[in-house]
Order: sequence, then structure tokens, then C-alpha cells
Amino acid sequence: MQDLERYRNAAQSYLALQGLRIIPIGLLFLIFPLQRLNLPVLGSQGNCTLTLPLMLVAILSWFWIGRYYEKTFGKVKPLVENRKAPVAGFIALFAFITGVIVEMVLYRSHLGPPFNLIGAIVAAATLYAGWKTQRWYYTLGSILLGIASFLPLILGTGVGDPIYGEFGVVFTVLFGVSIVSVGVLDHLRLVRYFQPKGAGADVRNP
Repeated sequence: MQDLERYRNAAQSYLALQGLRIIPIGLLFLIFPLQRLNLPVLGSQGNCTLTLPLMLVAILSWFWIGRYYEKTFGKVKPLVENRKAPVAGFIALFAFITGVIVEMVLYRSHLGPPFNLIGAIVAAATLYAGWKTQRWYYTLGSILLGIASFLPLILGTGVGDPIYGEFGVVFTVLFGVSIVSVGVLDHLRLVRYFQPKGAGADVRNP
């Protein structure tokens, strides 16, 4: 009975726990702050010679890694198709892009808040996701991102500061590390769901 419940939980959160898919995206975010150091290999900030190909690789790896999960764990098909899920995803993406554009316009007009607005929204969304799915590491990540978002206000550096400001070095590094960490922990959680109890697996949440 416990095994049945374990597999049911795995099936319900199967797509959400495919954490390896987001790790290349997190690694990509870790490159952006390094570009501020003007390293010869990575180029300067705004130089897409390296980051654009890496972004394409990160997008393609999403599908490659998806094939790995399909071959390793199989496919999960819901009994009732949720037609609202793709729409919700599109709305979330559209809202994020709109928020970035609005924030840029506000800051250029000197009307923006004295903190990283988009960062605070991302932190709030991550906090909600952690609460909704009972994943403590999402909550921890959201707290760190929230603190980093308000550093320009706390330190009085302003949102244009390259270190503490809007998507500055501190926030971008924390964001990248959070994505990679969450991806690893989600993957480990999925693996534990499929490990037989007799093998000494611990099915508790990581």
C-alpha cells in the first residue's frame, strides 16, 4: 500500500521533479556575472558571442534530458488531460516578460522602486511554489533571492549598482546557484520515489 502511494506521488509530480532539465539554465545564469569581470574567454557584459550559443544549447538540452527521463523512468499520461496547464504556463511567461519590460521603463523614467522588482516577484513565486509543493529547498531559495532583491534598498547602492543592484552579480549568482541546487534536489527526490525500499532507500523528502 505504501509503495502504491509512493508511485502515485511520483506520477503526480513527475514532470515537476525532472530537475536535471533546469541545471543548464542555472549554469547559464552563472556565466552572466562572470562577464562583468571581462574575462577573455567569456567576453564582456552584453557580448552574446558565447552566451547566445550556450542559451540555444540550454534550450535543446531541455528536450535531450527529457528523453533521458523517458528512457529511465518512462512516461506519465494523465487520465484527464489538463488543457489549462499550457495556458497557465504561457500566461506566466508573458507576465514575466511584461514585468521585465515595465521595470525597464520605470527605471529609465526614474519611477521604479529602490529594489530589484523582478527579483522580488521571482522570490515570491518561488516561495509560493515551495509552500504549494512542500519542498523546503524552494522556500530557502526564495528567502535568499528575496534578501538579494532588497540589497539595493538596504545598502543604499541603488538598483543600477553592478554588484548589488538589479540583476547584479549577487542576485544573478544566487539565482543561478538556486536553480542548479533545486534541479539536483528535485532529481534526487524523483529517484528516491522509484527506489525499492529493500535497497535501503529513504523515501522522505530531501
